[in-house]
Amino acid sequence: NSARAGYSNGTGNAGTFFELAGSAINGAFLDGGPNALISNSLNSNINGRYIFEARNGIIAPPMPEPAILALFAVGLASIGYRRKKA
Repeated sequence: NSARAGYSNGTGNAGTFFELAGSAINGAFLDGGPNALISNSLNSNINGRYIFEARNGIIAPPMPEPAILALFAVGLASIGYRRKKA
């Protein structure tokens, strides 16, 4: 069997589990492989670091980096708008 990496809360319900790309593919996670763990990351800017978020039994799905930046920009813009309006 090939390696699998990810998380599950054990229920099997949609949105409660996630596997990294390359799971169950022979050699995919090895250094130099197509999904080498040391060359990639999840919810982190540091290669080899994978951060899975769970709060109160709820799994937060991984968010791509551009989406995080867009949400941050929208948040800053709304704060600026509220301050200007007040």
